[in-house]
Amino acid sequence: DAAIALGGSSEVCGALDVAKQFAGRARFAQAALVNGAIGIVVAPRGRLRLVLGLTIEHGKIVAINAVADPAHLGQLNLAVLNA
Repeated sequence: DAAIALGGSSEVCGALDVAKQFAGRARFAQAALVNGAIGIVVAPRGRLRLVLGLTIEHGKIVAINAVADPAHLGQLNLAVLNA
């Protein structure tokens, strides 16, 4: 479970709590398409470690699906977006 790997619980709710969960961990984060939808990949030194799939409604992120299991990471269709 990605949340547990990041040192957190399996579910975090609320903007402030989510921000605290990811504070200081965004250094290697890049915007990406994850299975055709907007998301984030984290790949320190070019090694894919974490993918965040985002659910956006009315211009706000309402859910984040974190994937860190190497078997599942390999099954995702990813395209890093250039800034």
